[in-house]
Amino acid sequence: MDEPDKQLEQLNGLWETCQSQDDQKQALITSLFNHVKDLNDQLKVVKRELKLQKGQTEYLLDKSEKAQSEISSLVHEKERHSFVVVLIDGDCMPFKDELVKDGAQGGRQAAHNLKQAVKEQLDSSPDNKLSHLQVLVRIYANLRGLDRVYHDAGVLPAHSSLDDFVRGFNMADAGFDFVDAGNGKECSDEKVRAMFRLSVA
Repeated sequence: MDEPDKQLEQLNGLWETCQSQDDQKQALITSLFNHVKDLNDQLKVVKRELKLQKGQTEYLLDKSEKAQSEISSLVHEKERHSFVVVLIDGDCMPFKDELVKDGAQGGRQAAHNLKQAVKEQLDSSPDNKLSHLQVLVRIYANLRGLDRVYHDAGVLPAHSSLDDFVRGFNMADAGFDFVDAGNGKECSDEKVRAMFRLSVA
């Protein structure tokens, strides 16, 4: 083979090698661009999903905050309207003689003592959340019969009546009532039971 032919053949071989390498580079670059495009498409999908999740998270957080606010408001409202009811059968639980003797002043003192005792009981509760509660007291008794008992026992003199004590008790606190249940045998019991059922309903 002539020298020029040989050189031409070598050049042709080199050219084919270069062209093959260019094709490989082109294929690599095309592959890289395709890969970048795929990654970019995936990134767009992930961004959309994140945006959607962020929106849902913000919605749920907002809903949770509103629910928490409503719960707090309801708890506050419940606490504002909560109260303790003390129900007493006055026929079976008489007050101290010296208080009854003292008439209206004794009734006021009896109401004060009773309220203090209830408040102390509430203050000593384990959760310490009851001390703010309003105290309502209902005493049911056969007042005429009770008046007679106090007179017969010499606690009340002939010229005075249990009415003064009851009046003082009732006026001591807006939530305190000493109520005449009537003169039936079970009147006081029935009223206490009815009020209890009403209070826990």
